[in-house]
Amino acid sequence: MKLSIASNQFPLFQPSGLDDVKDPCPVFDGRLWHMYGSGGTVTSETWQIYHATAPALEGPWTQAPLIDLPLAGSGVAAPGVVHDGDLFHMFIQTEFMKPGGTIEHLTSRDGFGWTRAATSLKAVPGTAEQGIYDPHPAQIGGQKYLAYSAMPDFQRVPQPDISLARSASGTWFGPWQRLGKILDHEDIPHHNPRHHPDYEWGSKVRNWWNWKAARCC
Repeated sequence: MKLSIASNQFPLFQPSGLDDVKDPCPVFDGRLWHMYGSGGTVTSETWQIYHATAPALEGPWTQAPLIDLPLAGSGVAAPGVVHDGDLFHMFIQTEFMKPGGTIEHLTSRDGFGWTRAATSLKAVPGTAEQGIYDPHPAQIGGQKYLAYSAMPDFQRVPQPDISLARSASGTWFGPWQRLGKILDHEDIPHHNPRHHPDYEWGSKVRNWWNWKAARCC
């Protein structure tokens, strides 16, 4: 996380003992700010979940121990976290840039220790959601949603678009109804298209979803 909103200072938060950090997700619990994200190294694509707390979004940030999640998968990373009532809810991928994978739901009372609640979504072989990752929760108009990257089978690099699911129960525990794709590559004029020789994989609009959710709530 680089940019301080109030003072434009760099860096906002610099975790120690990690070569690379990404996927920052700030959450306010009514008393403290929490920062979650992926920490590790791009060299081997090995990631853990970092955590820090601060009295204000601008800091100062205190690094907490890395979170050891009870999940299996080669790409456990990119946590999307919300605080609702007396619980933190984390949604996280188990695979990245690979077929298969799930989006898992975990809960926590204090934001430090986590318990697996359920599998929220599974990849669907042979469809546009053969691989799923990068989940992000949002509440819009009283409804609970999960936006996530979904990709079909690929030959060279993944080609994800953004899909959406809505909780049928109105809670973060689901079950989750898939609503389909909400944003296609072609909807983003500044993003190079699939046929471009310099096309690069990526969940290109995770920040777009965060911005949309923030404006709606």
